[in-house]
Amino acid sequence: QTWVTGLAQRFAPTYTTAIYTRLHQIFDAAVDAELLRANPCENVKLPRREDSEMRFLTLEEIDRLADCIAPRFRALVLVGCWGGLRIGELAALRRHRIGFLRGIVSVEETYYLDKSFHWQTGPPKTKASRRKVSLPREIVRELDEHCRRYDVAPEGFVFTGPLGGVLRPNTFHRTSW
Repeated sequence: QTWVTGLAQRFAPTYTTAIYTRLHQIFDAAVDAELLRANPCENVKLPRREDSEMRFLTLEEIDRLADCIAPRFRALVLVGCWGGLRIGELAALRRHRIGFLRGIVSVEETYYLDKSFHWQTGPPKTKASRRKVSLPREIVRELDEHCRRYDVAPEGFVFTGPLGGVLRPNTFHRTSW
């Protein structure tokens, strides 16, 4: 508790909780491996997160962002903004999940970091996160053009990293965003 309190004095509540969560996971693994009898992170009070009002981009800001990011990520920005997809959902989006004629994207997978700190694709956390998202025609055209330009196979990921490999959300945020 003393350690978390010290972190909370130096860092934002969300960051403090993220650090604590990783340590908790490490101790859980030690308990599972029978190296510890119990997780010392149990029953620790975490700092309260103050929810701030969400800010949404204007149409002009979306256009500016799409225009200034690397061309390989233009469609990602547009689909993310217009469809409300999270970065993990965008990273796991496969071409066959796009209904180009109807303008619908089916969100069935997400890309996430598992407890062993390995990147995995899998179903979204909640049932409500599995959904069909309608996109405006011009965004669907951008998406179709993107798939053609980058030769995306039917089962392939729509958005890939700068060198064509899997788009890792943490690397994307650091290098491209």
